[in-house]
Amino acid sequence: MAGIRSKDHDAKRRLILESAANLFAARGFTATSVAQISAACNASKAWIYHYFPAKEDILFALLQEFVDEVRDRLTNAAKQDLPPEASLRLFIEEALNIYAQYRINYPVLFNEMVFLPLEQQEQLKAIENEPVDALEAILIRLNPAIASLTDLKRSLTYIAFGTINATSNWYNPAGSIRIDTLTDVIYATVLAGVLAVRPDKHPWNA
Repeated sequence: MAGIRSKDHDAKRRLILESAANLFAARGFTATSVAQISAACNASKAWIYHYFPAKEDILFALLQEFVDEVRDRLTNAAKQDLPPEASLRLFIEEALNIYAQYRINYPVLFNEMVFLPLEQQEQLKAIENEPVDALEAILIRLNPAIASLTDLKRSLTYIAFGTINATSNWYNPAGSIRIDTLTDVIYATVLAGVLAVRPDKHPWNA
């Protein structure tokens, strides 16, 4: 009957996504063909197109899946009824756990986002902004003096978020540095920086 999905639809779609993720991370998006993805799935190109009309749709699905999980887990961490210092540490720890656990090579794949249609890029960026907003709220709780300075508080938030995210470029979960130790280091760095800001002395207020 038309309109009824096969029982293994989700499993087949997952196979395509996982195979494409490995190829995109190893070769890059533009250097990976649908034929290569289909070969990795032991399937035909027509089979791939049945699930994804274009190669860009595969990349978009991978990135949307990731940013949805990041958004959900980090905003939930930020919503915990905790003192701001504890909220900051929990936020950082959860972010590090995501980057250590998630199978997709996050930094590599996000470099490929420029090949997506602008509308899809905007959708992903809108989702990405939600955990940034959540972190900004934590930083304001830590240093309420920055709340009234829009440019300054957002800049501080991006600096803090960038410090957290940059670990995905080099951190090896199987190495000698434990996530809780790394969390403590990043927490101390971000906390000291945010608390040291004096808006009345800052160039933004000159």
